Amino acid sequence: MKDSIKIFLIIAALLAAIIFSFKSKAFLLEKQQIPNDSLTFESIDSLLIKHRIKFSRIIVAQIKLESNYLKSTKALEDNNLIGMRIAAQRYCFAINNYDYGAFAKYATVEDCVRDIKSWQIQNSLFITKEEQYFTLLEKVYCQDKNYVKQLKQIMKWIITY
Repeated sequence: MKDSIKIFLIIAALLAAIIFSFKSKAFLLEKQQIPNDSLTFESIDSLLIKHRIKFSRIIVAQIKLESNYLKSTKALEDNNLIGMRIAAQRYCFAINNYDYGAFAKYATVEDCVRDIKSWQIQNSLFITKEEQYFTLLEKVYCQDKNYVKQLKQIMKWIITY
């Protein structure tokens, strides 16, 4: 009886490994990769919509501020659009995810957007208003006291759809 349970558990583990392997390959194939030479706010906007990012106007303002309008080294070389750091207490999509506290480096821009989503799930799941999100950013995201003020200034020029 004990041997049959062991065999069952081994078979179940092998099947789970095979299924995970197929899902991982499918996941990698479905990744939408945006070459950095075609990195635009339109392409980023489509990713924000695809991943249902909350407060996308604020996120776009963050991208403009943090990446110097998509010109920064972090954005162009590391695919890090808003200066995300490696997280210690949530899943992180960065390729250097072992380096807690360092700026994240992503294989694709979409991985950065996924990480933004992961951060939002952890921190802003029940936030429903922009002002609440700004308060959250002031408390847990940035140390610059003028950060939210700068975002609001940029947002005046962002067209909503």
